[in-house]
Amino acid sequence: MFPDSFALLNPLRLSRCGSLDSLRKLHVLLVVTGLIHNHSVVFQTIKSYLRFDQPLLALSVFETAENPTLYVQNLVIRCLSHHGFYSDLLRLYSRSQHSSRHRLGSDEFTFPFVIKACSAVSGFRAEKEVHCVVLKSGYGGHLVVQTALLHMYAKTGRMELSRKVFDDMSGRDLISWNALISGYSSNGLDREAFEAFRQMQADGLKPNSSTFLGVIPLCRSLGPPMAGDLMHGLALKCGAFSDKALVPTLISMYAGWEDLTAARLLFDLLPSKDLVVWNAMISGYSQNGKWDEAIEVFQLMHHSDARPDIVTLVSILSSCSNLCTIDCGKCIHAIGIKHGISDQSSVVAALVSMYAKHGEIDSAEDLFHTTPEKSLLLWNPMISGYLSNGLWDMVLGAFHNMQLEGVLPDDISMINVISGCTMAKDLCRGKSAHAYSIRKGFISNIRVMNALLSLYCDCNQFSTSLELFHRMRVRSVISWNTLISGWGKIGDIQSLVASFRSMCQEGVTFDMVTVISILSSFCSVEDAASGMSFHALTIKNGCNLDLSVANALISMYMNFGDTEASNLLFNGLSSRSIITWNALMTGYRNTNLFAEVMILFNQLRMDGQKPNSVTLLNVLPACESLLHGASRVTPPSAIALCICLQGVEAYKQREKCLMG
Repeated sequence: MFPDSFALLNPLRLSRCGSLDSLRKLHVLLVVTGLIHNHSVVFQTIKSYLRFDQPLLALSVFETAENPTLYVQNLVIRCLSHHGFYSDLLRLYSRSQHSSRHRLGSDEFTFPFVIKACSAVSGFRAEKEVHCVVLKSGYGGHLVVQTALLHMYAKTGRMELSRKVFDDMSGRDLISWNALISGYSSNGLDREAFEAFRQMQADGLKPNSSTFLGVIPLCRSLGPPMAGDLMHGLALKCGAFSDKALVPTLISMYAGWEDLTAARLLFDLLPSKDLVVWNAMISGYSQNGKWDEAIEVFQLMHHSDARPDIVTLVSILSSCSNLCTIDCGKCIHAIGIKHGISDQSSVVAALVSMYAKHGEIDSAEDLFHTTPEKSLLLWNPMISGYLSNGLWDMVLGAFHNMQLEGVLPDDISMINVISGCTMAKDLCRGKSAHAYSIRKGFISNIRVMNALLSLYCDCNQFSTSLELFHRMRVRSVISWNTLISGWGKIGDIQSLVASFRSMCQEGVTFDMVTVISILSSFCSVEDAASGMSFHALTIKNGCNLDLSVANALISMYMNFGDTEASNLLFNGLSSRSIITWNALMTGYRNTNLFAEVMILFNQLRMDGQKPNSVTLLNVLPACESLLHGASRVTPPSAIALCICLQGVEAYKQREKCLMG
């Protein structure tokens, strides 16, 4: 004898199904007994499946029900939306509108979820159709529906329609304003987002944490660091710090302005830190080149209760890639294995990059080849690794294999390939890469064009590089630097100076590379007047404080024979590298002032500098000249000095150069 509907319904109503398995068994019994067609049984069964987060099973029950209600339909739609089953949601909605059996219609509780699903999976036509149905149904004036429409148009990049919906609202609450601000922000309309933020406050609404989460990331693009401080203060005043998500956003903001002191202070003042906060601080240090500090924060995190995730490992591996040793990177790799996230694609890509940068290309290849599915995210660091290790043929081979596997290259792939051809001085393959870039549409990418400019300049095809430069609609400082360097290589100082002036007239701000390229060019010609003019320019812009610029200036004045100016620059430096010492020594050697070379050599050793091959090429001729005049035979004392400082191979290489 089968139990009646009350006996079956009661355990459902009282939520006595402690597991999904027991609920399914009860569902089967309801179907067998035919009680599944009871309205109350259907309702409770659907609710029970939703309680176990099983929207698709709830949907199957709903679709077999004879007389479902709009309320039950809305329950199913809401759960489908919550779990991201947008296609199933839209199919259910479509049936509810057109099916003769389930024509339940919609209300203000249906439309927000349907509109959200449209923005996630449908095109513009479906969005307009839903909007029309909303208006036709008389729900166009409901604030929650209007806000959903605003979100929908903003998410699909149609901010003009989003703004129109907003302007048509009879009453706007904080959620509506936040939706508008977030829409502007996500579509890159930073100024419009800030203007909406000001209008919202002018309307008497107090911003909350969601408002600040939309506005704070924009501070860097629109104002000085003081604007971020003001936003921070306003958030405190409005009591928005109850939302923990605001702290990592502020940390990222300060890190973006390179104000790591403020970011760290905010981090340290936080009594309890979740994973997002740890990641924000680690990422802030990594992005600003503070590798040791990033490692320190990671170590603190490792000794806390926080468990690293993919974001943590990718950020910290970026720091490990730039450290002197690989030991730290290997430890991070082990931690990734321990937590079961080392095989995630973004982590594998970061590991490949880290091993390749430290010269362990075999380890990078092992990781690469053991990854079953290789996306572009993984191919690019592998190709870049071959490039950084001087394996030009491997760069081109990997690029070819990537395409054979059906992975399409992006601009980074093309830059790596072109750079490989440049370093190998392989003009033929470089031209092939150029042709491929044209066919695939990469030629409009400014970074790809810059790589091509360098290719032709380094392969002694400056006329082609110049032609490409003039075809570029937009030129960056890198484009101009390549052109200036090219003029310097062919010794056309007049055109070099003219290009620099044109660069400044176009409003492109020069950088250290520009200055060093120009000064290095003056080292090969005798144009003291122009050289002194550029020296004055470096002083005016504060570039002369950079050690690389100072080294170039010393070399330039030595080339002009102005040892007094070179020594004045040299003695005025607070710190010197071996390149600085070599620049002055080379100048003395070229003017046969060998005694001064030896004096400088003794001073640099007392200064704790380690001589390199360039140093020895300066010192050994000085030893020979001082001990044996112009004799080509290297004296024993010089041989001993060379072997002592650089080893037998360096001495043999130096003798080979002299005899060659």
